[in-house]
Amino acid sequence: MTTGGPERARAVVDGNDYMTLATADAAGRKIVLLTLDALTINPERFYQDKNDIFLALRSAFNGTRNAKTEADITRVEDLLWQTALKLERGGLLSAAEELRKLQMMITAALASGATSRGEPGVWIQYSDRYYGAFVNDLHGNNVEAVFHSPQPITDAPQRPGVP
Repeated sequence: MTTGGPERARAVVDGNDYMTLATADAAGRKIVLLTLDALTINPERFYQDKNDIFLALRSAFNGTRNAKTEADITRVEDLLWQTALKLERGGLLSAAEELRKLQMMITAALASGATSRGEPGVWIQYSDRYYGAFVNDLHGNNVEAVFHSPQPITDAPQRPGVP
């Protein structure tokens, strides 16, 4: 019996990709609504013991249907990203925990002889949600440690340019 997992997560992410269309025209909003509605068919089969996922998708459906401003759409986008992450990981990790893991990876790499290419921070040319650091390993290979935040990161150093 299917109870969620990567295939559902991909569908949620695909639905989130369409969210940018929802602010542009009625056809885009219709695609989002159809996708979200299809994802919540037969909840007793696909969302057994995952009521939170089902409720998040129905909330995203209703949020999209009732959205009147771009801020309304942004709230739905954030909900969909959180839901996709939960499905892919089997549970959400806090942003603080993710950032601690990333910092430990960079510290370990530098302690092992890697050289820094780009200090940890928000690399704004990629996104205001893209927190990363770059090192060259002992063979000169570029290694990137990155955290894709579901929310814009405002309390970290902003890094311009390309590492």
